[in-house]
Amino acid sequence: MTTSVNEKSMNFNKRVKVNFDGGDLTGDAGLLLYQEFDHVIRLHKAIEEMVHIKDGVSHRSHVNHDVIMQKIYQNAAGYDADDHGDT
Repeated sequence: MTTSVNEKSMNFNKRVKVNFDGGDLTGDAGLLLYQEFDHVIRLHKAIEEMVHIKDGVSHRSHVNHDVIMQKIYQNAAGYDADDHGDT
């Protein structure tokens, strides 16, 4: 029978604690750097001012430039499928 890591103890240093709860972790914190860079170069403002899409959709709750910025951040994070933005 195999013993899981949670059941193992470390005897070399009692101050070392092993915890596999996960806690409040994220792999997307690097997007904050993209956001900071965006605000420095004002990409979001350029898109807001220059991109005007007349798509006739009136029931959408987000404006087009916000959807474009969301897609840019989504691709930068490695979530290339449109349905990744749903969560």
